[in-house]
Amino acid sequence: MTLAGRRWALVLVAVLVVLNGIVLTVLLTADEPGASPLPSSAPPSSPPATVAPSPEDPAFQAPVEEPPDTGPAVAPASLATRQIVAVDEDVAWRSTLASCGQGSAIVERTLDGGASWDAAELDIDSVVRLRATDAGSAFVVGAVQDCATALASTGDGGETWTRADATLSSAWFLAPTDRTFVAGPRGDAPVPCPSGAVDLAAVDAQRGAILCQDGSFAVSDDGGQGWSTTVSVAGARALTQNGSSYVVATFEGPCEALSLYGVSSDGQAQAEPFACAPVTTAVEVAVSITDEQMWVWSGTELAISRDGGQTW
Repeated sequence: MTLAGRRWALVLVAVLVVLNGIVLTVLLTADEPGASPLPSSAPPSSPPATVAPSPEDPAFQAPVEEPPDTGPAVAPASLATRQIVAVDEDVAWRSTLASCGQGSAIVERTLDGGASWDAAELDIDSVVRLRATDAGSAFVVGAVQDCATALASTGDGGETWTRADATLSSAWFLAPTDRTFVAGPRGDAPVPCPSGAVDLAAVDAQRGAILCQDGSFAVSDDGGQGWSTTVSVAGARALTQNGSSYVVATFEGPCEALSLYGVSSDGQAQAEPFACAPVTTAVEVAVSITDEQMWVWSGTELAISRDGGQTW
């Protein structure tokens, strides 16, 4: 080897020694405290993002809103199934009402303000109207077993009854075979209600009124031949005569329980109830008023006022 060749060999060896020292230094200082950690082979995992389904997604379900609490539900008004007739503060008559073939009549009388009731025996199966004039005298209109319309009266407190069918032509009542017809002193006519009648009341032989299921109120001043709808009372449940005017009862008025509105003989209703009866909501309601005595029969409850509804 020439002198120049040996010099280049020594230079190459020196370069290799220096490079080897640098590599050793890097390897020895890579894990020292404070040294930058080596990047991991994969980034740390994170929880998957939750994506809400869109309305077009089959899994989409719209949120359900709870309906507001509006208190106990009130059932739609239906045909009256009971009637009560007050005579004074102690005496009253009452009866269940039903069309022919839809129930047997129960007629009762109280002499002690409703503390006890005595059942009357009569040969009329179904009753559609009950009226009383005193503690011993009353009459009912209904139907016998063959569904023929009948009228029976008593003068001894219900111990005995006398058939008086000849007087039917002078009475007001809903027909026991088809209570979509009303009978008045001047003949029969369809009830003036598009959705059916609830109750009937009469002031005299010429003036009567019908409460309809939609709350409308119709009056007649010609014995039932002509009718005019004059006012509507929301949720009206019962109708009764009060002197020369009427009273309508509803659970949908401003009273906490039953609101009682006065209605004039020509069908004009009071803007506010004149009394509030403390009875719970019930489909079956009957009301009777005579002078200052007010009787309300609702469900199994009986509420009586001696002062025109001021106290009960």
